Amino acid sequence: MDRLQYITGTTVSVERRLVWVDREGREEAIAAAPRAFRYPRVSPDGRRLALDNVAGEDADIWIWNFARKTLTRLTFDPGRDIYAAWTPDGLWVAFASNRDGTMNLFWKAADGTGAVERLAESSNPQRPQIFSPDGTMLMFRENDPRTNAGLGVLSIDAEGAFEPLLATAFDEMNLDISPDGLWLAYESNESGQSEVYVRPFPDVDTGRWQISREGGAQPLGSRWARAVLPFPHWTVDGRTH
Repeated sequence: MDRLQYITGTTVSVERRLVWVDREGREEAIAAAPRAFRYPRVSPDGRRLALDNVAGEDADIWIWNFARKTLTRLTFDPGRDIYAAWTPDGLWVAFASNRDGTMNLFWKAADGTGAVERLAESSNPQRPQIFSPDGTMLMFRENDPRTNAGLGVLSIDAEGAFEPLLATAFDEMNLDISPDGLWLAYESNESGQSEVYVRPFPDVDTGRWQISREGGAQPLGSRWARAVLPFPHWTVDGRTH
């Protein structure tokens, strides 16, 4: 399935329609009725879609089932629940929420059962990026006033313990990890404009390669063989990930 799912629209409050797009730019509508959708993320098995519905002052995480063509609300808190990220087994959805004050990391079972659980607590706003392929770590973005937007890693089995992953004087964001868990791609403005860089993982300080030219943002790997602008694959030392 070499298609990319995305949403059309430019502002947070506008209603948007969901569509697939293939490598040639052909669009195929998804049957969901237009809403104030944002930040769609396909489940690991490709059967569901987690996304924000940001209407009015509130925002929640919703799940679209492709086969059943149903849209189900996952979170119900009056605060803002945004930026969904699937666990590799598709059983949990992590998200950012300000339900207790600062926007921090939470998760909930993807089938809607059970209660929302807090993953981390910080005085700085956080938002999830992606889980490691083995599900033991959640990479996230944190807006630290000392280092702008940096990247951190949360150990799921360590009761909320997290540590910086990339923390510089620049903005690092929009992290993705290769399917084998050995490479990170991310966006940084260290050159004066947004470009995409790749580093080894977990030893992020042992190498760095800029893979975009004249601007790049929001890298996504090729686990779905999709043409995702601007970079569908990451090539480092002749290897494509």
